[in-house]
Amino acid sequence: MTRARSALLAAATLLVLVAARRDVWPGLRGPAPYPPEWQWGYAPKPVHARPLVPVVVLVGGILGLAVLAFPAGAGRGKEAGFLLAAALLGWGMQLALLGLEPGGIAGELTRRAGSGSFTSYFKVAAGVEDARE
Repeated sequence: MTRARSALLAAATLLVLVAARRDVWPGLRGPAPYPPEWQWGYAPKPVHARPLVPVVVLVGGILGLAVLAFPAGAGRGKEAGFLLAAALLGWGMQLALLGLEPGGIAGELTRRAGSGSFTSYFKVAAGVEDARE
C-alpha cells in the first residue's frame, strides 16, 4: 500500500471518528426512526486520560502488527503467531473499552448478560429460581 493511500485511509477514518463523536449526522448511529432498535443512543463518555491508556496501548499494538505484517510465504509459525497476537490484542481492546463504562468491565458484562434487550438466553437463565423444577 502506498503512503498516499495510507494517509487517505487514515484521514477518512479520523473524519468518521470526529463526525461520530460530534453527532454530525445521526444516520451514522443507525437507520432510525425505523426500525428504532437499530439506532444507537448518543451518549458520549467523558474523556479522561487514565482509563484511555490501555485502549491506546492496545490500539497501538494492533497498528504495530499491521505495520509489521509480512509478505506471503513467511512461514506458518509466524503467520499463526501473528493471528494469535492480533486476536488477543483485539479481545483486550474490547475489554479495555468496556472498562470505560460506569460499572467497569465486570459490571458491564453482568449488566449485558442479564439484559432483556441485549440478549435473551441469559435473561431466561437468570429468571430461573430453581433449576430442578
